[in-house]
Amino acid sequence: MMKVYLAGPVLGKDVTEAVDWRVLAQVFLAKHDILGISPLRCETPSADGTFQADAGKRWGTPQSIMWKNLFDVRNTDATLAYLPLSLTKNRPSIGTLAELGMAHALQKPIFLATDDPYLSNHPWIRVAAIHTAPALEDVLHAVAELYSNHNGRSNY
Repeated sequence: MMKVYLAGPVLGKDVTEAVDWRVLAQVFLAKHDILGISPLRCETPSADGTFQADAGKRWGTPQSIMWKNLFDVRNTDATLAYLPLSLTKNRPSIGTLAELGMAHALQKPIFLATDDPYLSNHPWIRVAAIHTAPALEDVLHAVAELYSNHNGRSNY
């Protein structure tokens, strides 16, 4: 089964912002025999309902977050990043951008959903991403079109 890492803003985000889109992506990808890997699978929000580093939990320290995410990028077939302006306009997602750099260095395809024209037109993104679109749904379809055929399915 093909595996896709689901990168996107986490630090300081609440469950609606950090988790909901990943669940939607996992459900969609599963219909195409693709496993969506969430970096939040072993993290819980802090007392204020947001995800924070150093939350005193096993997988909440900066070191564990970085190494777990590197493990995920390395052990998946591609990275899908969700970087809408609604989640990044006040502060860029440095962790997500680092994950994209890791994926590119490991020669893993990058799919990017962003409505941020600065990001989608940045030279690094234009070269590194195999597919960029403003809507998450479009990017999910692109992942399914590419990887469904690797699971014995065909569009023909």
